[in-house]
Amino acid sequence: MNKLFLWIAAASAFVLQSCENTDGIRDEIGSLRDRVIALEAKIGSVNTSIVALHKLMDESTIIVGIEPNAKGYEIELSDGTRLPVILGEKIEALVPVMGIDAEGYWTVSLDGGATSERLKVGGEYVSAWPVSGGDHKPGAEGVTPQLKVSADGEWLVSLDGGVTYAPLLQNGQPVNALGDKVVVSYSSAFKSVTYDATTGLLAVELLDGEKLTLPVFDDFGLTVTASDNETFRLGETRAFEVVQNNVAEAVIDAPAGWTAVLGETTLTVKAPATFDAASQQAAVSVTVYSDRKYRKLVTLNVTLLDEQVDVNAALAWRNFKAGTADNVLLDYSYAGYKHGEEAPADVWGLGYKVYNVVDYGADPTGVRSSRGALAALLKELKLSGRSDAGANLANANARAVIYFPEGRFVLHNDDDNVVDPTSANQKYTDSKGNNRSEEIFIRGGYFVLKGAGRGKTTLVMDTPNLPNNSEQMWSSPMMINIKHNSGLSDLTTVTGDAARGTFSVEVASAAGIGKGDWVCLSLSNNDPTLVAQELAPHRVEGNMTDIQTITVEDYHQVASVSGNRVTFAEPIMYAVEAKWGWKIRKYPHYEHVGVEDLTFEGRSKENFGHHASWEDDGAYKPLNMMRLTDSWIRRVDFRGVSEALSIVSSANCSAYDIEISGNRGHSGVRSQSSSRIFIGKVCDRSRGQAVSPPYTSTGYFENAGQYHASGVSNTSLGAVLWNNTWGDDAFFESHSRQPRATLVDRCTGGFVQWRFGGDETNVPNHLGDLTIWNLNATRAAHDFGAEPFKWWLSSDKWWKTMPPIIVGFHGAAVTFDESAEQVKYLESNGAAVEPLSLYEAQLRQRLGYVPAWLNSLK
Repeated sequence: MNKLFLWIAAASAFVLQSCENTDGIRDEIGSLRDRVIALEAKIGSVNTSIVALHKLMDESTIIVGIEPNAKGYEIELSDGTRLPVILGEKIEALVPVMGIDAEGYWTVSLDGGATSERLKVGGEYVSAWPVSGGDHKPGAEGVTPQLKVSADGEWLVSLDGGVTYAPLLQNGQPVNALGDKVVVSYSSAFKSVTYDATTGLLAVELLDGEKLTLPVFDDFGLTVTASDNETFRLGETRAFEVVQNNVAEAVIDAPAGWTAVLGETTLTVKAPATFDAASQQAAVSVTVYSDRKYRKLVTLNVTLLDEQVDVNAALAWRNFKAGTADNVLLDYSYAGYKHGEEAPADVWGLGYKVYNVVDYGADPTGVRSSRGALAALLKELKLSGRSDAGANLANANARAVIYFPEGRFVLHNDDDNVVDPTSANQKYTDSKGNNRSEEIFIRGGYFVLKGAGRGKTTLVMDTPNLPNNSEQMWSSPMMINIKHNSGLSDLTTVTGDAARGTFSVEVASAAGIGKGDWVCLSLSNNDPTLVAQELAPHRVEGNMTDIQTITVEDYHQVASVSGNRVTFAEPIMYAVEAKWGWKIRKYPHYEHVGVEDLTFEGRSKENFGHHASWEDDGAYKPLNMMRLTDSWIRRVDFRGVSEALSIVSSANCSAYDIEISGNRGHSGVRSQSSSRIFIGKVCDRSRGQAVSPPYTSTGYFENAGQYHASGVSNTSLGAVLWNNTWGDDAFFESHSRQPRATLVDRCTGGFVQWRFGGDETNVPNHLGDLTIWNLNATRAAHDFGAEPFKWWLSSDKWWKTMPPIIVGFHGAAVTFDESAEQVKYLESNGAAVEPLSLYEAQLRQRLGYVPAWLNSLK
């Protein structure tokens, strides 16, 4: 042994700190019996403590993991054992202090460790170590003592795991825990136990002042993102995100009937096809080994239900799944990064070069502006958009991580503004007399803006961006604008019809179109017959001018080309009739742009008013992403912003794990003129006054939410709003100018009319295939009173939405007008349905499982 003499307090496991609270058993309990019962309650941790220290003092045992818990730490040993580390306390009782001497025998002290003698049971000394571990006499087996208190208050000791007990003796006499010699004893031998993650050392200080330092080899492991217990139905397959760190080997142990496969980033588990009560509560275990053969045990607890997937599913889902003539649902499962099939890879594993903005002069204290430092870095990476000579400067393959470490980085203040005598804004100026704000343009692909974590890295707009036009309250520019500059151009015309849900179109010529290309399936036609077809059963009313030219922009990736047939990787969501003049257009864009692990902070007004001023509508817009594919923003917070984020003219991008807070502003996260954008797990908890026409304050909400919650605008198509939570004075955005096919899926928040948005010339607010699935309304506020809720009002110039599909609406009660002019399909109003999420169910239907990244968000 390395340690000559180590005490163990027999009434505790390791402790996090020296404890000050006294037990007060004598004061609280009078009778001996009750005092014994009270003391016994403390002994649950006693034997755990002895086992823990015995294990740790074995030279063959290595600590491979340590985690904080509610009472201290949990230590993981190299043999897979987990040992709880429990907070200690003072106890008003005579507590034996046990130890291991230099020869490896257990000792016991009854005076707090001042003196001790070897523990003797049955006339024999008790060995802590087997014969092979020391110079003990032959036959001396290593054991771990176990203690308890008898009904008479005397200490007993067991050497066979609690099967039999013998009195703990001092000078041949039993030791009384609650007799005349009762003192206040410490329940641990340690003054403190601390772990330094930087050095990887566990430092233990004993009551007598001695110190022990133990290394923790926590440089390997497997983390599974899952709940404490995952519920499966018969035959169901689930995938879970995993992170592997220096794992040399892994061994899976699955219960009978269950199967589990570990991949590089996922653990896929399949439940039995038939029910067996023995498999109802089970655990899938994965033992991982380091290259030094240290091991860790990871357990996934599972529960099996005796029912099939979708056994109680809504009729709408059953019709979709069976492909019946009554099906009203589109397939939204292709939304998001990589068609929803996987999450963006961990940045540090991409092989990109990391550029720390501090190395370029950025100030993490927030005292000085860091805008110039960022500009210098962008220029070096050829991402700034323009050179000193004004030439285009873009880098489609930057392969860079632009890293903002922990700190506050000011990226906009009045020093960034300029005086522009030609600006359409000659009315509003900043503190320095400037009248124009400029964006930070980033033009390129394959790069990531990354922080040290939300709440650690903050990018600050210290002052508002001035409006570009003093007559347009929404015209303030963005702080950061990631975009491709070029627009669409014609490639060919479409010559054949294609139904919704199909994947191919016939074209006049496929020249210049290849597998992997991104293109835009486009329509722009003002034929009155087409307009009437689009609006049926309604018609053009009032000042509705935008809808008089039907516009569709559906971005697709080409899966294959055969002759003049172009096949897409995603289904067509709007029926193609060649007679209306459909085209395939070239779509310039950038790919694989990420923003993650940081916070954007603005200074939005305390009392927001919708269209009250330019400062209300658009002064603080930190981020815009335009003409991007397979890009993402995740683990990002927005605080005090007018608008959080717009994803514009993009395709298959994902925005998820986002929180919006601070003073409420104009809008959240939106899909604008984009295809198949996934906006998920956005929690909007901004605070402020309720706002209703004519924009007067009607009450304060701590959880008001942005005026327009996350949603869609313009020619958005196939967007999914998944599991979002918005404020009680909000509703998802549907901001007119021809958005179509939006899935609002298992979301929670206010059902407040007048929050869709859109000018009278640009309505309808939403066209066909608005699908609202399992919406949980926290508050209902509308102008219909006791009358049924209507989605289209001919008498109102701003409230016009094509008949939606509504399934599983619940929470605050709303009675919908069920006429064909108002609702396309209504099922289970007042109660949620199965499947809980349509997006998840459609992914499971297509892939055979719900992808790991989506499971981890739940």
